[in-house]
Amino acid sequence: MKWKRTDTSEEFGSRVRRILWLVLWITSVICVSNKGGAVSYGFFFFVSSIPVVSYLYLFAVLFRLRISQSLSSRVMTAGEPMGYSLILRNEGFLAASSVRVVLFSDFSYVEKLLSRTKFELLPGEACRYETNMICKYRGTYMVGVSKLILTDYLGTFTLTYKLPSLLEAIVNPRIPAADELKYDEEFSVWQKQENRQLWDEPDMLVREYESGDSLRRIHWNATAATGKLKTRIFTGEQPTGVVLYLDTRRESEEMAEYLPIENRLLELVLAFSQYYMENRQPVTVFYEQAGASGMGETVQKDVTRFGDFEDLYEELKEIHFQRNPERDGLQEFVTQCRRMSDRRKVILFLQKLTEQDAGIIGGLPEDGTELTICLPSDRKEDAKRLSDLLVIPFTVEGRLIE
Repeated sequence: MKWKRTDTSEEFGSRVRRILWLVLWITSVICVSNKGGAVSYGFFFFVSSIPVVSYLYLFAVLFRLRISQSLSSRVMTAGEPMGYSLILRNEGFLAASSVRVVLFSDFSYVEKLLSRTKFELLPGEACRYETNMICKYRGTYMVGVSKLILTDYLGTFTLTYKLPSLLEAIVNPRIPAADELKYDEEFSVWQKQENRQLWDEPDMLVREYESGDSLRRIHWNATAATGKLKTRIFTGEQPTGVVLYLDTRRESEEMAEYLPIENRLLELVLAFSQYYMENRQPVTVFYEQAGASGMGETVQKDVTRFGDFEDLYEELKEIHFQRNPERDGLQEFVTQCRRMSDRRKVILFLQKLTEQDAGIIGGLPEDGTELTICLPSDRKEDAKRLSDLLVIPFTVEGRLIE
């Protein structure tokens, strides 16, 4: 078994050979029409038989070619490798001169295996490929090999075979650490403000460090004096709540357009929720979903401990983004938000900020609310509709590197 990566020059050469064959065939037709004779007819039949023989060969190879692929688990997490197995076997009596595997590459990729990699298989030979697959975005979509492209011995004619049975992956959102998000200057500004507020909380006593305590709570002076890790005991007023709103409006019908941004919004909500939970600040997450009756309803999830965060993650795994929601979820959220007496700050995770949205949320800062908006970096200009607000632009791809 031999394999190699197919480059553009090889595909270009195949097209050139097909054009050359077409020129020869036209020439043979002209010779037969004008001159006739045994040589002309022999040349014509020889050139005409090339594609017939080539496709008979390709169908014979395809008929005895076997391919199987599998994942260690159909359920996976975005950005994390999952075991992937590919087996290609030639059970026929003819050698397969060129078999190229074409992969679904928009939302996933296979380590050490590029799309259109070419395999050469002798009769009875098999190729087993054990590697990892990484899915980029949360969602349910097809992965792995989508089709095979067979080429004849002359490298001239090809036969494309779409696999009737495909791999479907169910991808859950990953939970990025807050430190992963510090690639934007605006995010650094926000995090510095949050850290300053945490340290400004009044503290009176310390206790022994316990597993699970945030490193931000360690009292380093007391630790140095006693030689043991000490954690601050906060005796100030109960911290007021942080409210997060997730925009579940779908802005496009094309999966390639809506999957990346929806995945990124979920990552950000999870990262921010975990950040505040670890710093013992209660978090309330709002988002709009279609109810049992089909009408929209606002879902509210409170996160104060790790168990609550796990419940939130399970809910967000199954969340549905809606193309044309029945009602304006942002309007309903603002109405509910104003009824909350313990809110101190509100962070909106939006796909875009329209003039209508700006009008809806414009009154929140007047109520004494610290309002922050997270927008895609290419929609940052939308925030100019609201002045004196901290806007955190985020890149859709995040830090996932292929």
